[in-house]
Amino acid sequence: MGSRARASDTATAVPRAGSEPERTSTSAVVCACVVLIGVSWNLASAGAVADVLSAAYDAPLATIGLLTTVLFAVQLVAALPTGRVVDRFGPRPLATAALVSAARGNGLLLLAPMIELALAGRAVVGLAVGFGFVAGARMVQNAGGGAVAQGIYGGVGLGAGGVAIALVPLLGGALGLRAPWISGV
Repeated sequence: MGSRARASDTATAVPRAGSEPERTSTSAVVCACVVLIGVSWNLASAGAVADVLSAAYDAPLATIGLLTTVLFAVQLVAALPTGRVVDRFGPRPLATAALVSAARGNGLLLLAPMIELALAGRAVVGLAVGFGFVAGARMVQNAGGGAVAQGIYGGVGLGAGGVAIALVPLLGGALGLRAPWISGV
């Protein structure tokens, strides 16, 4: 390939060791964390009310567990090529796509309590999680975030799932089986 870089390559280039900015952009790190909360909430939301979903979908708990399995399987497949996509288009468009995908996937889940539809919706949400994790991490990196900022970013992602486990059952009284899907939008 020659030594000429495309404009898209330089716009989101990863800083090399020793050439990182002296100051981290706090707003970019916060933005990345908001994206991560928006997608990672969905990792735990279904499990928090598995018994409610089991009754509503008239499916055994093992089948309800597949809702999370499908999400993680699609997340893995989506995350693998996402680094290249972020390199080409930048993290912000991909972060936006992640949030839109999460909303669309959860929208599918709100249509009807059918397990096939639920599996499809969770697959769409899995795309969102895969895109969102990678895009957010690159946003932190591009903002000059070092190990501490990346650690905060990762902790926020894990924490969002924990908060979902705590809050989704509380929402279940008012929202019923729709609690994990409405709260994930």
